[in-house]
Amino acid sequence: MAMMEQALRHLHMTKKDLVEAAVAFYLDARREEMQAGMRELLGTLDPSRTARIAMLAGMTREELDSVGGVEEDA
Repeated sequence: MAMMEQALRHLHMTKKDLVEAAVAFYLDARREEMQAGMRELLGTLDPSRTARIAMLAGMTREELDSVGGVEEDA
């Protein structure tokens, strides 16, 4: 740890600055991968009212149906 602290002093950085820079670098390096994953996830979302209520209730659609379900908007 002493070596790291010396390097930080030499670079005029705090540990917080180093962590912030490391996180920014990591996110930038993985940006395309994360965006692709989010697009894939968004593509699987069911926009129905039943699916939204099941998600908010922490239930599967089948569990929600077993307790009476939800009336869909017309």
